[in-house]
Amino acid sequence: MNNEQLKQRLNEKVEREYKQFAFNLKSCDKDTIIDKSYEKVCKEEMMYKIQDKNFETDELKALLNCKNVLNECYDEWMHNDGGFNILLEDSIDERVGNITENFIEKNAKMKQDRGR
Repeated sequence: MNNEQLKQRLNEKVEREYKQFAFNLKSCDKDTIIDKSYEKVCKEEMMYKIQDKNFETDELKALLNCKNVLNECYDEWMHNDGGFNILLEDSIDERVGNITENFIEKNAKMKQDRGR
């Protein structure tokens, strides 16, 4: 089997795994669904990233041999979640900076307009 065929099988595998996870969520109570919403979003994004990524033959074979690729990736993510927190904090800091800058500019313009 060539890399293209292996990649296709992997894409189908992770899509099935994600769809099964999402299907199982539908039978859960509302609180569980809410609790698992972060996991759902992460696994969906992971599925897309895996499908977009180019892997070596050995990597494809190993991933195809793995029982639950998305679970494995999600577990790894949860142990290394600092990356998300750092990105989130950076985004907040940047937005707060923009909001503050706009606020200061608006106040300065209002003061300037009053002085006329």
